[in-house]
Amino acid sequence: PLYLSVPLVLDDEHKSSAANWHSILGVWALGRMSTVYETVGETEDTPSLTNCSLELRHCLESILTPWIAKEVVLVHADVAATCERLHVEDAHGVRSVALDKAAHLAQILATRSETAICMWTPHMRSQLIEFITAHEGMGVSEARGFIFKALQHELCIAGVYLRTIVNVPDALSTVTNAGRLAHCILCFLAANCPEQPQGNESPFAPVAVAWLK
Repeated sequence: PLYLSVPLVLDDEHKSSAANWHSILGVWALGRMSTVYETVGETEDTPSLTNCSLELRHCLESILTPWIAKEVVLVHADVAATCERLHVEDAHGVRSVALDKAAHLAQILATRSETAICMWTPHMRSQLIEFITAHEGMGVSEARGFIFKALQHELCIAGVYLRTIVNVPDALSTVTNAGRLAHCILCFLAANCPEQPQGNESPFAPVAVAWLK
């Protein structure tokens, strides 16, 4: 059920340590549930995600924003890789590694983060809690059409919130591939700006020059 998919993950930072501890476990659990594979056909070398994991990933992208959802999915793989590298095999040790890896995401969900690639605020958390409460007992597919009001007018291209890098130029340092971002912005302009009469200078030329410098 959708309500059970995001249990105490949304607790505020001032809640008890026990609740926050369960929130961290909740992030890890969501990571594990979204990375369950099954063997397709007779070849065991080509596993694919189960339908439940695929559906959960789509749900997380809607209700946690794409970047946070991606980080939640990666938590389980990160935990497994760390345990293998450190030769951690006992349940207590694995749980300790998981808590360490998932803590920063639980902290973001309980507070706020406004960067070039991550947008999460207390208002967004409140809206999500209202949505989950209203859809208690329903499947995760109910989240497909969920949209945060705070993000309705945010221009996000290639996973980057442009308002943030305009207001805080240093935020561009968090973008891993500025060249790809520039290309995507130009493609967006080309697709959304009106065409110019033949012979007129393209309105995209100054933008292209500015980004290529």
